[in-house]
Amino acid sequence: MEGRWKQHTTSLARLDAAPEPRVAQVLRALHQEYARFNERYMGHLVARHDNARLRELATERAEWLHGLSDRFLDLVVHRAGPPT
Repeated sequence: MEGRWKQHTTSLARLDAAPEPRVAQVLRALHQEYARFNERYMGHLVARHDNARLRELATERAEWLHGLSDRFLDLVVHRAGPPT
């Protein structure tokens, strides 16, 4: 998957004092996670599922976005292996 995350790799690596390849790997993983939220939401929207499920997905997405900076730092700083 491609996205606008690439243009922020160098700046975030400097800010976080982390290796650029690691930051790029984490940003790519986070971008893929976000894309999965959108796919699930749009799938339910197109299938015209009930509003309760759409609200549930929107809440889950909002919670993920709220914790995004902590998740980024956890993946960059605290994990030695590749992000999931």
